[in-house]
Amino acid sequence: MAVAFGVALRASRIQAGRSQEALSMACGLDKTYVGVLERGGNQPTLGTIFLLADELEITAESMVTATRKAMNLALISRPKRETTARGAATAAKSERHKAAGSGRSPDPKGRGRTLGKVRPKPARKT
Repeated sequence: MAVAFGVALRASRIQAGRSQEALSMACGLDKTYVGVLERGGNQPTLGTIFLLADELEITAESMVTATRKAMNLALISRPKRETTARGAATAAKSERHKAAGSGRSPDPKGRGRTLGKVRPKPARKT
């Protein structure tokens, strides 16, 4: 959803003839925040959507509609993947379990983990 909003925001910003920096400064946002939104790195709050829409002289409803269209296009053109936070967490968990059950040590040199315990040093032979 964040990526689809970014696509809609970028299209609206370009149509209005504004740069990312000019838009963010006019809205009172950090100068990099609009770029983060356009890349889908963050989901804006409702207040930020209204703020951006007012500055771009469009309605917030049109931004939401454009976001929905971008989401529909993305669903058609991409294979279905786990996109929810729960699905992503499940996929990550299954990957961890695969690695844990592989029989390989987590330490690349095969020494195992100490989990914060200090191992005694072997006695020196003189």
